[in-house]
Amino acid sequence: MEAIMNNSDYKFLKNPIPIRDQSWDKDNDTVVSIACITYNHEKYIRDTIEGFLMQKTTFPVEIIIHDDASTDNAADIIREYAEENPKLFSIILQDENQWSKKEGSIYGRFVFPEARGKYIALCDGDDYWTDPLKLQKQVEFLEENSSYAGASCYNNSFIYKDDSIVQKNNPTDCQFKSYSFYDFLKTGTPGLRTCSMMYRNSNVFRNMLNDNILDSKANGDRIFLTYMLKNTGNIALLPFVGSVYRIHSEGVSGGLSGLEIRNEIRRNYEGVLNKILTENEEKNLLWKKNLRKTWKSDLKNFRIKSIVEDFKIYKSSLKN
Repeated sequence: MEAIMNNSDYKFLKNPIPIRDQSWDKDNDTVVSIACITYNHEKYIRDTIEGFLMQKTTFPVEIIIHDDASTDNAADIIREYAEENPKLFSIILQDENQWSKKEGSIYGRFVFPEARGKYIALCDGDDYWTDPLKLQKQVEFLEENSSYAGASCYNNSFIYKDDSIVQKNNPTDCQFKSYSFYDFLKTGTPGLRTCSMMYRNSNVFRNMLNDNILDSKANGDRIFLTYMLKNTGNIALLPFVGSVYRIHSEGVSGGLSGLEIRNEIRRNYEGVLNKILTENEEKNLLWKKNLRKTWKSDLKNFRIKSIVEDFKIYKSSLKN
């Protein structure tokens, strides 16, 4: 696979090689910053990091991992990999849990300010990548398509119960798609997850962080996409499966009650809507159609019985 990077001022290799085997001069700028946050993901973080390290690229990559004072051995595992690959890793190991302080987004406060890359690729510590050319394919697309704000790929979704996979949702028809903000309003963005995304490291992206758009325990993916699509440009869904999205009780949202999830989603969507939507027609479309569909999806994915009653309450509140 010979890379095509005609529009870039960055230096690239002729062909992709594993990022572990690359050696770059200090004056070579980082092209992709991998951004990862984790908390109590001891069971999963090795898969996540191995997915990073198996990437083959023609460009420099850095890996930034933030552990939010995990009470398991996740931080020790992260430290182990960083010591083995010091040129690739930048790790932030908290002594005190930061999310519980409610002082803003973990990504925005700690991770993204460290990102030097032209692009930022996201992956939480319980998800992982499966295609060794995931980053390469996304960068090549974005280099050749400057009007796009980001590029995603298809995901396999694994639903866990008691450490066993109870359901797999695997895409069978991977076709290229382009999502605009108005596509999102009408139909949502099925299949786009944090672990599949790559964005341009732009001023708009950083301004979003100052607004704490990512300060959400529930539905952060959709809230993030709402803002990005409205303020930057289209997101491309590239025709390949490149990642696994895990759904389990130890996930960020999995530990919340149905009522807490309802309040989290509503609070964060209201905040985003107030910042980016001005026309009542647009706002009504998002609330009544897309957000209602979002709730149905969460009911299916998280299997939380208590949320059923919450959903009935929520539907009633939309009519008021």
